[in-house]
Amino acid sequence: MAKEIKRTIETILNLQTGEVLDVKDIFRNPLIREAEIFKLRSQIQEQVHKKRAVYICIFCKQSIGIRGHINRKDYYLTHTFRSDDCIIKTNHHLTEEQIRCVKYNGEKESDLHNHLKNQIAHYLELDDKIIAVHTEKVFKDLAISKEWKKPDVMAELADKKIAFELQLSTTFLSVIVGRTIFYRDRGIFLIWIFPNFSLDSHLQQFTQKDVYYNNSFNVYVFDEDAQQNSKNENRLVLKCYYKCFTIKNNNIQEKWVSAFIGIDEMNYDTEKMELFFYDSIKEKEILTKLLAEQIDEQIILDQEKAATYKAYHALKYLREFYRNDVEPIPRSVEFPLQHIDTAREIEIFNKEIGFNGNKINVISNLFQSGTKPNFLQLVCEQDNILVDTKNMMVDGKSLFQYLIYMESQWDFYKKIPLLFRKGYKLSDVDYDYFHNLYDKNYFNTTESEREAIERWAFIYCLNSLWHKEDALSLIHIKKILFALLSLKKDLSIGNKFTNLKQLTMNILTYNSDFGKLYINALKKFDQYDRQLLDDKSGKLKIRIDEFFISEPLQNRQFDRIIFEIFPEL
Repeated sequence: MAKEIKRTIETILNLQTGEVLDVKDIFRNPLIREAEIFKLRSQIQEQVHKKRAVYICIFCKQSIGIRGHINRKDYYLTHTFRSDDCIIKTNHHLTEEQIRCVKYNGEKESDLHNHLKNQIAHYLELDDKIIAVHTEKVFKDLAISKEWKKPDVMAELADKKIAFELQLSTTFLSVIVGRTIFYRDRGIFLIWIFPNFSLDSHLQQFTQKDVYYNNSFNVYVFDEDAQQNSKNENRLVLKCYYKCFTIKNNNIQEKWVSAFIGIDEMNYDTEKMELFFYDSIKEKEILTKLLAEQIDEQIILDQEKAATYKAYHALKYLREFYRNDVEPIPRSVEFPLQHIDTAREIEIFNKEIGFNGNKINVISNLFQSGTKPNFLQLVCEQDNILVDTKNMMVDGKSLFQYLIYMESQWDFYKKIPLLFRKGYKLSDVDYDYFHNLYDKNYFNTTESEREAIERWAFIYCLNSLWHKEDALSLIHIKKILFALLSLKKDLSIGNKFTNLKQLTMNILTYNSDFGKLYINALKKFDQYDRQLLDDKSGKLKIRIDEFFISEPLQNRQFDRIIFEIFPEL
């Protein structure tokens, strides 16, 4: 387990958004997010330089900066030097300015610095494209400006100026950012030059990372090889290290590549005042986008492959079921149809079985013939098996029109719920057939009259359901539903009683578990007082009293179905 890094500043405030940021989150995954952290480091320093700090200490509201240990790959926040006191601040005996001056000026006085500076100037002077070369000349854009810089070397070309700054060791980020801003604001290109560069990230200096992470991953080196090439070509030649990116194994791979270049081989962006030899950032952006597209394509291919496999596995199961009209494998062991749930899986599966298209007659024939009843019920119960119920025809009629007039009452009650379970909705023509079944002038004395009214009542209940999955449950409470509809329509339905008072006595005696619901319906449909007035013998009143005294347990299993059909209750 990695040792937790103890940091003095643990939270900071974003003045723009008001967000309180946890330092642990800012520096999470430092190896993976190194480029992001260093860009943030530069951004913060640039804001501080412009006196427009965005990120501040949450305690003292002063600006902060990012520091770290390059070898240990850990980072932390510090107050900027010369800031006011803070309750968590640690002070040093030297100010930041003192440290910067001692370090940076000491570096400029070294023999190596002077040697490299003079060599660069010498080879620039040999280039006939260069109009003028200046060594450590103070540069100000305006006479009244208080800001000035003294670049190591300044080269003037016909259309541009280039400042060369040598960097021999670690320099404060503020130096890099300050000089970058100064030259950029004055239309001067800046090249940071190092005497050497290691390809090992652990050995690279913070300064080098500060430079190349913000310069399209380009590093310019004036080492012995570059000096020799400059001597051979009588012009300034630099060794440029740049990152090349490739896609391998679904990852962006990177490697350092080097090339010897002259200043005329660089790309100069006059809008951003940036220069580079190889646009590594653009290459990485292109490859990142390409990789994302490739991954998306692969995901789609994998999903398609998986969807096809699941669809054909379910199809094999369905065909075996159709062949024998029994489950090939008990559902408790395996039921492939339950795994067909995505839109694509359903599409592939149904394209093959065709019940929603050119093989719709298979299902309509099963409704008509009565063969393979288990398979037909499976098809109607499974929502992922699509069936074009609107276009199922039997003998030139819609399947609905055929079923309501089929001869067998038992077949009617078996098959019509399957049609509605499949989500069937009545058409305008269907409603005409439906209403023709209902005639209140029937005396309900003949068997055919009673059957017609009962079929009408059953379809009425099915068509009132909100949840199609309840269609197959209606047969279990048909008596109760018909009793409630009898009260609503003031007509005996599904029984041979001569009056509704007899129906009430029967329900309270033999179906007392629905008694409260039934009595509520009596009152709701204005039957309660009428039946009591007609109760000359007083038996109904006694039966109702006995019901409330006994308080039988009520059946609430079918409440959803009943209240969907009879919302008045």
